[in-house]
Amino acid sequence: MIFLAGIFFSCNQSPTYQQQDKAETPKALQNETSDYSLGSKRSYEDLLEQLYQEEVNKTASLKALEKEIDESESIKSNSLKPLNEFNAKATTYYDAATKHLSAIRDSSLRENIRLIINKSQLKYSSQIEPLKSMEKLLQEESVKLNDAHEILKISTTLPLMEEYFKTSQPSLQSIKEALEKLEKTRLKTEKAGN
Repeated sequence: MIFLAGIFFSCNQSPTYQQQDKAETPKALQNETSDYSLGSKRSYEDLLEQLYQEEVNKTASLKALEKEIDESESIKSNSLKPLNEFNAKATTYYDAATKHLSAIRDSSLRENIRLIINKSQLKYSSQIEPLKSMEKLLQEESVKLNDAHEILKISTTLPLMEEYFKTSQPSLQSIKEALEKLEKTRLKTEKAGN
């Protein structure tokens, strides 16, 4: 975890994928694009994802990396499909065998068959253990890839937001004018009420 945080902060300080034009406000941050206020009646829109997608579209190296990430996830899913199907058949079979076991009325025979089924299940578990171990490693690597991907998204978009904060902060002038107008109107209203 500390390693991932180190990657994040080092990426934040000197991003591997530089923005092409810092002066240009990303479309996702332009006021006419969307309403991101908390009170918005629109459904939640993920601003970070929109900013990141803009960067992907502008940056060839990010686009290539995104393609590789998608391919890796697809390869993972495809590689696990036969194992999942194989394991599902075994599970279905042993569940059915256990149900059929209850149809045997002779308790001695039923117990003998139960032992045979249990022995077969243990043998199956032992046989499939190397595959299950590899599946676990594959899942762990997938989680690490996902973590690294999320860190990349944040470290790529955070500088965009910080630049936006510096260059696009609204002026206080209109708020001051509104405050002065409200104050004058309040005083006038109080005077009229007395």
